[in-house]
This record gives sequence, C-alpha cells and structure tokens, in this order.
Amino acid sequence: MSILATDDFAGTGALSANWTVDQGSSARASGEQSFTDLGTGQITGRYTGVATPNDHYVKYTMGGVVDTNTDQGAGPAVRSTDASNMYFLQGNTVETRIYKKVAGSFTQLGSDGPSVATGDVLYLEIQGTQLIAKKNGTTICGSPTDSSLATGRGGFWCAPVTANDTLDTFELGDFASGDVLMAQCLT
Repeated sequence: MSILATDDFAGTGALSANWTVDQGSSARASGEQSFTDLGTGQITGRYTGVATPNDHYVKYTMGGVVDTNTDQGAGPAVRSTDASNMYFLQGNTVETRIYKKVAGSFTQLGSDGPSVATGDVLYLEIQGTQLIAKKNGTTICGSPTDSSLATGRGGFWCAPVTANDTLDTFELGDFASGDVLMAQCLT
C-alpha cells in the first residue's frame, strides 16, 4: 500500500483547492473538517488533488463531534464520482454502516458495525468488487461485494443531524502490490 495524499485540515475556512465539495457545505475549523448543514441533507466531497486509481482506500480519525443519531454521521467515501454515486462508511455513537449510493438511491451493504467515538479511526477500501471497513484496524460490517461502481475518487460523506460532525486526519492510498488482499487474510 502507498499513501497518495493526506490532509490534517489545519487552519480555518474553506477546504484547499485539492477538494471538490459535491453537495452541502463544510469548512476547516480548529484542525478538523466540520460539516455544517445540520439536518438539511448530505454533505459529500472528493479529493481531486491527485489521480486516484479505481482500487483505493480512505481513512479518517473521528473528530471532536460524533453524531448521536442512528443512520447519520460522517466517514470515508470511495469510488465517489459526484453527490449521487459512491460507497461510504458512516459512523455515529450507535453504529457504523457501509452504503452504496447509486443514482441517488441508498442501499446498505454488509451488517451493522460498532459505534464510534472521538479519536476512532474509520477506514474503507475497495478492491475490485470487495469493500472492507475497519474501525481502529479491526474489520467491521462484514466484507460485502458490489459491482455497481467501477471508478471514482476517495473523499468524505456526512449526514449531520444534531451537531456539526467533524472528521480529522484524512489519508488516501492505493495498493502498490497485488498481494494486499492475501496479506490481509493472513494477518
């Protein structure tokens, strides 16, 4: 695996030019990515500062505010092409869930995973048709497969309800070796 891009969201104000926000609004605040459209829908964005291969991973550290509502919250997105097409991992203080959003329609993939808290690291990868989600390095939500989306970039997803959900410490990477899936099975 190799790291393609990182962002610590330092500073305040708008995201850097390396980001494209597809839906909603967000801003950097106190070194975290804050999602501010409370209860008005989804906030999505893609990292466009580097070329992203079709097989990639995204991970975030959960920021100081984590949504407390089931089926809401923030997390990493993969193969995102716009606000209507992506896979994403959504975390809150109740559960984590993997979704696909295709042509604006949502489908949950895999099973519900554990709750998340400030400081937890959420990770989502896509290789071929297999999605793998992790919380603090442990696989969660099963390992579902889906072939709906073949291309796209890494980024973020958020559906905040009660607070300005925050994410911190973004990382986007690829799989330099074809043996990555086998290595994961052995560890």
